[in-house]
Amino acid sequence: MNVLLSEISMGLGSAYASYLVKIVMYAAVAAAGIYIGIRLRKNKNKKQSEEK
Repeated sequence: MNVLLSEISMGLGSAYASYLVKIVMYAAVAAAGIYIGIRLRKNKNKKQSEEK
C-alpha cells in the first residue's frame, strides 16, 4: 500500500512540476511580448513626434 501511495504522490508531484514549468514559460513569453510591444510603441511615438 505504501508503494502505491508513494507512486501516486510522485505522479502528483511531477504533474505539479510540469504545470509550474508551463506557467513560468507562459509568464516569460507574456513578459517578453509586453516589453517588445512597449518598445515598438515608444519608437513609433518618437518617429511621429519627429515628423511634426
